[in-house]
Amino acid sequence: MKALWVFDLDGTLVTSNIDYSYVLMDFARLMLSVFGRDNPRELAILDFTTLMLSALEHKAPYYQEIINLLNERIEENTFTGVTPQDCFSGILTSTYRELHRRSGVSGGMEFRNVCLDIVASAFPAGAQSISLESELKNPFFQQVLNLEHGIDRERFKTMRAHRDRFPGSLVEAYKELCRRDGAKADPAVERQVWKIGAGALSEETYQNRSMIPGAWEVLSWLKIRQHPLYCGTAGDRQVQWMKWRGYNLGRFFPTQREFRPVKRGKLDTLKAIRSLQPDVPTFMVGDSVGSDLVPAEKPG
Repeated sequence: MKALWVFDLDGTLVTSNIDYSYVLMDFARLMLSVFGRDNPRELAILDFTTLMLSALEHKAPYYQEIINLLNERIEENTFTGVTPQDCFSGILTSTYRELHRRSGVSGGMEFRNVCLDIVASAFPAGAQSISLESELKNPFFQQVLNLEHGIDRERFKTMRAHRDRFPGSLVEAYKELCRRDGAKADPAVERQVWKIGAGALSEETYQNRSMIPGAWEVLSWLKIRQHPLYCGTAGDRQVQWMKWRGYNLGRFFPTQREFRPVKRGKLDTLKAIRSLQPDVPTFMVGDSVGSDLVPAEKPG
C-alpha cells in the first residue's frame, strides 16, 4: 500500500550545523590574527575543534560542545608535575576519547600522530616559557565566539533564518571587537569576514557535503516503490534551494511542487500537501516535535 511521505530537510536529511561550526573556527582564526592575538595554543585548539568536526561529521556536536568539553578537561587539570606540552596533549587526547565515546564513533590510532602535530604547532621551537593554565582559562578566541553568539542570537529574533543574518553577525562582532580595542574597523576586513560567513550558506559548500547516513537509502527505497515524496522545510528560501541543488535533491523532489521551502511555520504547507491525496496514509519525518510533528498532526 502506497503512502505519502513528507520529509523535513535540516537535521533530517542533511546536517547544517557543521557548516556554521567550520566557519566560526575560520572567523576566530582571522580575529586572532587581526588583533595580534594569534597565540599558538589557541590556534591549536581551533585546529583540534575543526579536526573533531571533520572526524565525526554527521555525529559531530555543535562546536561549542567541543569547546565546553575541552574547558571541562582544563578545569579538571592541576597543571602540575608535567610539562606544558604533555599537559596540553593530555587535555586534547582526553577530549578526543570522550567525544568519540559520546558519539559512538570508533577513534582511529592515527589520531596520536595528528595530536602530536597539533601539540607541536602549539609549542614551536624557541618559544618562551608560558603559563598554560592562565592562557587556557580565558582565551581570546572564546571571547570572540561568545560575542558573536550573543549578537547572532539577538539578530535571530528579527531576522530569523534570513541568509544575511549569520554573515552579518560576524561583521557586527568584528566591529564590536574593534570598538573595544579602540580601533577603527577596516572595510577590507569586513568584506573578508562577510565572505567567510557566507561560506556556510553556499551551493558549493553543500556540493561537498553528504546527506545524513541512511537518508539516501530510505528516499531511494520509497521512490522505487513509487511512494509520493515531498519535502517541507523552513528557512531562507534562497538558501534552501541552494541546498536542493547542492545535495542534488531533485532526484527525489524534482520540482517546487515536491520541494516546498517556507520562511517559517510549516502548517499551511503541510495542509496543502495533505489535500493532494486526502485518502492516502501520510507520514511526516522530522527531527523537531515543535516544527515538524505538531503541525503535521493537525492536517492528519
